[in-house]
Amino acid sequence: MDNLPTLSIQHQKLTVTDEISLREATSYLSQLNSNLDQITAHKEAKTKPINEALRKIRADYKPLEEQLTSAIIETKQSILQYTTEQAKIALQREQKILNDKRTNAETKIQQLANLEQPTTSKVSTEQGNISFVTVKKYSIDEKISPDHARALLKLNILELNTTNLKAYIKTTGKVPEGIIEIEEQSLRNYR
Repeated sequence: MDNLPTLSIQHQKLTVTDEISLREATSYLSQLNSNLDQITAHKEAKTKPINEALRKIRADYKPLEEQLTSAIIETKQSILQYTTEQAKIALQREQKILNDKRTNAETKIQQLANLEQPTTSKVSTEQGNISFVTVKKYSIDEKISPDHARALLKLNILELNTTNLKAYIKTTGKVPEGIIEIEEQSLRNYR
């Protein structure tokens, strides 16, 4: 490191045993703290301009990052809305085939096999790909009673610590009463 300040005191181990050594230790401590103040001021003189430049660079990029983040969110929502709608349409077609009383089981199986399935797992392009995943989210049921809420608090479930909650569900095989499990479609983009 260049141009570091030189310290005027070498480290020495002091043992305070009387009033004289107490005064010496006090003087030594003051000198050490003075040296630390000098080093801190020297460091701040070097890092302050760097931190200011970093702050300005981040401020310059922030509007672009916010625009891109907003566009990413809107695009993901559009993709999920489309795929969800296509899945509903496919399900309706399947139900229509299954509920058709005029066709036999063999014809129904053939018709179901011929149905075009919507994209629900992965889409790939030259720029990248997306994969669809189901994400489980948890929330507290608004209808639970105060007593039930207190009981959940005793189990530390109301904190909705997802890791603990998932461990509880995995161990017991059930979602605790008063907690709502919601499955949502999400997507991941790989580029």
